[in-house]
Amino acid sequence: MTNKEDQNINKQFESPSIAETTPEEPNFKSLEQKRDESSTKIDTEIEQIGTIPQSDEELKQLANDKENEFTTKVSELESNLGLNISSDSREAIHKTLVEEPIKSIGRKKDRLSQLELDKINIERMERLQGVMTPEDYQKLIEIIGNADGNLENIFNPENKFIHTTDNSVFEKMLDSGVILTGGETQMTPGASFTDGNFPEAISFQLIYDNMSGGGKEKDINSENYSEYLGGTLPETFVKFFWNNHPQEAKKYLSELANKIPPEEIKKLGFSTNKEMSSLEDAIKVGTYFKPQNREGFGVTIAFDSDKKEQLGIGDSTTSGLQKFFEKRSLLKGGVPLSEASTILVPKSQIESVKSKLEQHGIKGVDVRASEEMDARRMVEKIQ
Repeated sequence: MTNKEDQNINKQFESPSIAETTPEEPNFKSLEQKRDESSTKIDTEIEQIGTIPQSDEELKQLANDKENEFTTKVSELESNLGLNISSDSREAIHKTLVEEPIKSIGRKKDRLSQLELDKINIERMERLQGVMTPEDYQKLIEIIGNADGNLENIFNPENKFIHTTDNSVFEKMLDSGVILTGGETQMTPGASFTDGNFPEAISFQLIYDNMSGGGKEKDINSENYSEYLGGTLPETFVKFFWNNHPQEAKKYLSELANKIPPEEIKKLGFSTNKEMSSLEDAIKVGTYFKPQNREGFGVTIAFDSDKKEQLGIGDSTTSGLQKFFEKRSLLKGGVPLSEASTILVPKSQIESVKSKLEQHGIKGVDVRASEEMDARRMVEKIQ
């Protein structure tokens, strides 16, 4: 493969120039036009990539074909030249005929997957525009940073360990410099974290984020549109376990149901006597035990997973459904706030929290808007 051919291939993988929307957009008609333009560009690039092998079998067959092509080419060259080709020349030919084409297919496959997701996100944004108030939709665009639903520039929980609290507890953390891992006031030992790779990590953190202020501080709250997102945050959480870990979910929720007073059971209207025989019953229990809102605002603290050993974070021994997503640290002295990679607070509180971190000598922590978690949830879950 020539340098020119390789340059042409690389050009195919450059991000398309997707127009972004700014707060100065005069009306939502322009947003629709921009979505159409972005969608057309994506379709064009997908067409340019063309058909590529998708299954493992197809890729394996392609690799075998390229190896055979390499063997044939070397044999022809040695026959025509009347001498053995050096190992360096063999490596160069193999790179051109086998390695680079296979790598090119891999790059194309990755790019195609991204383009398909971009297309889906544009469609999701169109659906969101149809159910949100114009004011909230404009705020959503500002939070994401574009009108196409591209979430690359907002908080991503993957490969993170996440801890959410309220601002009053966060003030104490600032004074001590750590998230406590031991103490008389704690119900269970260690500091609790959510594994960011858990599929409902964002939903779980938002339950406590809203609890710590009722979501009143945030510019946008995804709970206001829960009927379009597959249910409220507690409902989403219960549905996940009902569908993915049904036996554990039924057992755990049945145990919780037995803690509900008889008069409350009647109000809930169980279809059976405290047994989780239906998703409807399970949701009633999950909703009943929803934490009560407090005044203030939520603070979500995220640590990169590559610091797992350093921070003493390991699997939780807690029983119940928590075992599927909870991690705990028993690090002596507590988990240092200075090791956090990101802290999320309502947009209105960002500058204040930045100032407090600086006052306490905590540097290098990225302070972002907790509304980014709501935005990610909305784009990923809109139905």
